[in-house]
Amino acid sequence: MGRTTFNFTATTRVKRVNHKVTSHMKNWIRRLALLPPEEARCSFCDTLHEEAGPFAEGPSGAFICEQCIATCATLIAHEKVRRKSDSGITHPRTLFLSAARVFVRDVTEAEDFYLTKLGLPLIAGGVSDNYLVFLAGSMHLIVESVEAEAREVADGSVGRFTGLSFAVASVEDTYTELSSLGVCFTGKPEVQPWGGILATFKDPAGNELQIVQHPAGP
Repeated sequence: MGRTTFNFTATTRVKRVNHKVTSHMKNWIRRLALLPPEEARCSFCDTLHEEAGPFAEGPSGAFICEQCIATCATLIAHEKVRRKSDSGITHPRTLFLSAARVFVRDVTEAEDFYLTKLGLPLIAGGVSDNYLVFLAGSMHLIVESVEAEAREVADGSVGRFTGLSFAVASVEDTYTELSSLGVCFTGKPEVQPWGGILATFKDPAGNELQIVQHPAGP
């Protein structure tokens, strides 16, 4: 994808990242909207601000890009599992969902929708590649075109309920904002029996996705 990636094998290095992220993550996220100097680089992957997109600023002029935040979250999750294993709590297998795929017929329409209306950062692919990779939290959302010769076979993959949900702080606020941008919802937000709030919307290909507001903790 043309980006520097992490490959941590030493536990000590993971621990350093773990400590740094947990100490300053809330501060970085609160300051995501701040624009660093053009020459600023991500303190983790050394990518320039103009190439990496949004930066979060930490203390003493430190910056971290959106993809590295997601990478660090994954590292911390792995470290937590390792510590549980070391303490005698065993896991037969640990799986981390890293990507989800949505199929469309028109990549140009999809790019405008997911990038401009939903505001997801585009980190790989493009219209000419017939696929788009967006950063959605700690996961990658892959939006892929169904090839013309395969459309008859793959029609069931386009325009369906995907089962994918985007967590938001307020479904009502997000519903109002996205609706004003022309995003088509199938109905108004609804409170669910388990306490959360859901609203379902469609992309230009008719794929149904959801925004979800989880119930407040005790």
